[in-house]
Amino acid sequence: GPPELGPRSAVLIIAARIRRRLVGQKLNWISSFALFDDEGDGSLSPEAMRSALTSMHLGLSEEEITTLTNFLAPEVGSKISLDAFSAQLQEVAPEVQQCESWARETIVAIGRRLREVLQAKDEATRGTLPSAVFEAALKELMPAATTSQLELLSLLADKNALGDVDYTEFANAYAVPLPPPPPAFPSPPPGATSQPPALLPGVGPAAPPGMPPLPGSKTAAPPRPPKMPPLPVGAASTAAPGSSAPPAQADALGLTMTMGDIMVTPRTFFTCTSSPQNQSIQGSLLQPGSGTAAAYRTRGLSLEGCGLIFARIRRRLEAAGLPLQTALALFVTPGERDLVAEQWLEVASALPLGVSRAEMQQLFSQVAQFEPDGSRRLSLGALEEGLLRA
Repeated sequence: GPPELGPRSAVLIIAARIRRRLVGQKLNWISSFALFDDEGDGSLSPEAMRSALTSMHLGLSEEEITTLTNFLAPEVGSKISLDAFSAQLQEVAPEVQQCESWARETIVAIGRRLREVLQAKDEATRGTLPSAVFEAALKELMPAATTSQLELLSLLADKNALGDVDYTEFANAYAVPLPPPPPAFPSPPPGATSQPPALLPGVGPAAPPGMPPLPGSKTAAPPRPPKMPPLPVGAASTAAPGSSAPPAQADALGLTMTMGDIMVTPRTFFTCTSSPQNQSIQGSLLQPGSGTAAAYRTRGLSLEGCGLIFARIRRRLEAAGLPLQTALALFVTPGERDLVAEQWLEVASALPLGVSRAEMQQLFSQVAQFEPDGSRRLSLGALEEGLLRA
């Protein structure tokens, strides 16, 4: 069975889960916590610590966050030093490692049945189950498990703010992953004997996947992608020794392509708009290698690009059931309805909107308005309008 749990075991397990999330998602928790350090003294109040942990989406319930903050700040009115929090993340405690090893050994015996039973319990298909339902499902699969063992498995699982268990993440962490489906090969006709495929004349056996061609063997021309023009003569880099193909053609695909080598037509789609230095080339066919395409200078995100980014943000917010104003409440200065560039980039770093900081910066440069003092601000009204149009 699992090791005996002490009074600090719950805190150590919660800290280990936070550490796994930070490492797996490559999150910079110091910069996230700095947003809540109003006094700049490297410490947070328990309320600010709870807000910081909630904003990072670490798979913790509100009850678990309260358990951790109460441990780090046991006295009323005390603050939590970031050094004290960092000390909890330095390494995983040995007893936590033993608990995780026991959980994997226990769950591996269930295998595929674990996913099937948990999915059957999730009638609303939310991807989460209340802790009581989750523990009851484990009890069905492991009748010999004790109450303390079931509570330990529930403690090891990631949860949402309400305490519902993310059973898919739990199965991925502790159960055997599902094997990939076998490839579908056509069955031979009745009475036919399976024979190895005949080789083309002059073509040797194929090399193993991911390996270079065998020495001294001829290889067939690479297959042409569907709906694509034929490859140019000499484009294959695996030509046989002594081939008469010109060296320039044989090495054509080994060179680094530049904008001058790309065919640009009026139908070419660019996420960023372009401003041609020579207006005579606009709408004409730019020949590869002519250097004419180099006259285009990237100016900023196009309207189509802005719409795509707004659509991705809108899908994420709608999937979470989170209004825009609620999502940005942590980043907008109280009493104001707009954001500066730094606040907008903090949104990209803290919220899982599926948008990079570079894309958010380009979006800000297109939507933000200039103020009389020369600064630029992005109003919530402009954001709401962009989301509605996406």
